[in-house]
Amino acid sequence: MKVAFTNLFKLITDKKKIFHKINSLIKNANFVGGSEIKSFEKEFSNFLNIKYCIAVANGTDALEIAIKSLNFPKGSEIIVPNNTWISTAEAVVSN
Repeated sequence: MKVAFTNLFKLITDKKKIFHKINSLIKNANFVGGSEIKSFEKEFSNFLNIKYCIAVANGTDALEIAIKSLNFPKGSEIIVPNNTWISTAEAVVSN
């Protein structure tokens, strides 16, 4: 059975603008932190109508920050699925 996935390339109308932006970010090594990330966080929090937004590098970082933000007392129980990527459990253990 063939599953049809969304073709993001076909959905992008202004490909030159997107490719120019990606090239600029890579050329200036401005893809981690910096003004572009701050701008994204602000625009995304406005879009969601929320006070805070933090851009992270990956899902592991997101899980670790989310768990840490809950300020669980030491020894708290956090239940994770048994069929998951190791990052899920690692985020709990590291906190």
